[in-house]
Amino acid sequence: MPYTYTFLNVENPTDYIRNGTKTAMLAGGCFWCMEEAFEHYVPGVVEAISGYSGGRNSMPTYSNHPGHIEVILVVYDPLLTSYEVILQYLWRNIDPFDSAGQFCDKGHSYLPAIYYGTELERKQAEASLMSLEIANPAKFEDKITVPILEAKMFWEAELYHQNYYLKNPSWYAYYKAGCQRVNTLAGVWGQEEYDCFHDETPSCEIEVIRWEDFFDNEDEGEEENPISNSTNSTNSTNSTLDSQDDQSDDDETPSYTVETINLGTVENENGESVLANINIKNAPATKTGFLALPLSLQLIAFGFVVLILGSIYYVMRTNRKIAKDKKKILEGEGE
Repeated sequence: MPYTYTFLNVENPTDYIRNGTKTAMLAGGCFWCMEEAFEHYVPGVVEAISGYSGGRNSMPTYSNHPGHIEVILVVYDPLLTSYEVILQYLWRNIDPFDSAGQFCDKGHSYLPAIYYGTELERKQAEASLMSLEIANPAKFEDKITVPILEAKMFWEAELYHQNYYLKNPSWYAYYKAGCQRVNTLAGVWGQEEYDCFHDETPSCEIEVIRWEDFFDNEDEGEEENPISNSTNSTNSTNSTLDSQDDQSDDDETPSYTVETINLGTVENENGESVLANINIKNAPATKTGFLALPLSLQLIAFGFVVLILGSIYYVMRTNRKIAKDKKKILEGEGE
């Protein structure tokens, strides 16, 4: 089925969905962090929109979204990237072994998932998962808990969630650091691979799987289903994550080759190699370190440090006075 969406809170939906762009719906825990990662580091991404999908009610909100999962709708330029590239970056922004949520956020709302809108996207998603298992079977084979699901209705989240990392940079950085997102991803993928996929000037070389016949049976004339504006849709089908029935039952591994590529260039959906164009939105870098803390917390921390230093000074001064008084007493007794 094609992707369907509703925009209730954005100021101008056409700023997001433009002629010539495509979309991919993905889940990777907190949608604030997914927005930042995809808008900052993923080639060809025009916008990432926070939302909900797969639940039991229409018009979900942050306080009322039973069965829904936090997702992002990635809007990308197919001349600058491809669905397959989008998936490469998705994996490096999630913990694929966590079946209880993502990072510090646990529960159904924060489960990771890949959603497909066409049969081709389903096969591409399966191929991306198999690529990980083939590249490192000891680490990934039969251990990945990320389901590949048919896309349901995308409901855009409240306006205050959109671009949260830009509107509230200090609180966002505080939350991201406290959630140990970066450290967890570096632990899962390795620091070097994490850095490669979170580089403002990508240049790393990585090995990728090229499938020789996996997509040969696809109808060459098939076009990706366009996004249909369905603001009145009330599709409330609950997409459960307790199975991966949508995936192929064929256990035979298709033929493939291994190729080394440079992340500084990407293959677009026309099969052309183009320079990696990241941060199309020109979003500023997120804060790190002490300055990333909200001003209120900085003041609290500063006050705490002053209190500690003052206490140390008081104790030292008191001890010095005691030592002087003791010396006077001893000198008096000596006389």
